[in-house]
Amino acid sequence: MKKIQNYILSFFFVLGVSYSQNFIYTPSETHSSIELGGFIAPSGTIQNISDDSLTLAIIRTDLDLPQDWTNKLCFGGICFPPEWDSLDTADPGPPFYQSPIPPDSTIYFSVWFTAFSNYPGTATATLKLYDLNDPQTIHTQDYMATTENFSIVHYINDWNLVGMSVLYDDAYYTDIYPDVIPGTLYGFTDSYYQTTDMEEGVGYWLRFNNVGMTAIFGEDIEDVSVNLNADWNLITGISDTVELFQFDDPEEIIIPGTLFGFNGTYEQVSTLNPGKGYWIRAINSGVISISLNFTR
Repeated sequence: MKKIQNYILSFFFVLGVSYSQNFIYTPSETHSSIELGGFIAPSGTIQNISDDSLTLAIIRTDLDLPQDWTNKLCFGGICFPPEWDSLDTADPGPPFYQSPIPPDSTIYFSVWFTAFSNYPGTATATLKLYDLNDPQTIHTQDYMATTENFSIVHYINDWNLVGMSVLYDDAYYTDIYPDVIPGTLYGFTDSYYQTTDMEEGVGYWLRFNNVGMTAIFGEDIEDVSVNLNADWNLITGISDTVELFQFDDPEEIIIPGTLFGFNGTYEQVSTLNPGKGYWIRAINSGVISISLNFTR
């Protein structure tokens, strides 16, 4: 099993879009796999939604690269080299983006990671963006590229239903979710119980102070057997998205229409997403199996 690593990500926005007073920053994929000898270049847009030209500052506040890897930022079609820590569009000198962004217009950007190296690992970079005329409104965005297998799990402020998304050596909940409120991991077997270690196939309540996400490293869970009790159960799935019809329920104990997820409110669903917990109801106790290989 691969060594477990966690890269914790903090955001001032929801669902990848930051609404500031003067601009909208919209990244695409921010965390990605990469192969040695290759590169990735996640892109996005910055839209000026103010009535004036936007003078933008972009600062790379953190950078951590495996040996011989590189990182560079490109804005408005112009890149600046890895050894520079920031770019300021008010600076008239090349090679930076030199002109302010006009009202109601958009520039494109990309964040490059190159792995032209013999050394595997995980690269991370953090960008801070703000309008020089409004420096109190700050947007921070994390990027990651890795040769390791990982799963991204998003969480909301307050209570969440979660589960194991990959196999990891130490399933202690604060190692997996460092930003969690301590003492808030609860499972359910006829009644709630407080716990500290997470198990495959089991769903849990877990509480956070802020919206965020975490990258969890480990081996994929390809299938799992889940013990259900009569009545309601908290479960989770595997490392892939799986449909309810892909459950192997040989004794037909699942009550139709009783799979529910939670995202601030309960919602009836038919799909299990990695790292999420779900309620499901059974007419009797028994065992079901979840994998991509079974289809009724």
